[in-house]
Amino acid sequence: MEYKAKAIIIGRKKDSGQYGAFVALFDINDPHKSGLAPKTVLDFLGCRNVKILGFDCKFMVGGADIVINDIEKLDIEDKDMRVRITGKQKKNAS
Repeated sequence: MEYKAKAIIIGRKKDSGQYGAFVALFDINDPHKSGLAPKTVLDFLGCRNVKILGFDCKFMVGGADIVINDIEKLDIEDKDMRVRITGKQKKNAS
């Protein structure tokens, strides 16, 4: 499914008691620095892995989350307990 976002944060669900992940969608870059709430949070309970294709990512060691900025196109598929994130990012994204 296609989503609109400028940046996303991908992380592990911590209190679900089972495997899980979330993808938080934002309208700004570097959302982890802003303190603003995401516009949408997608929860994937039972998810075993997340595959990220075609993006430059930042791994945030302190929170163990992945941040992707400068998104132009974003597709997220959830199939067979696996999440696949694809799309397009502005060139020279940091």
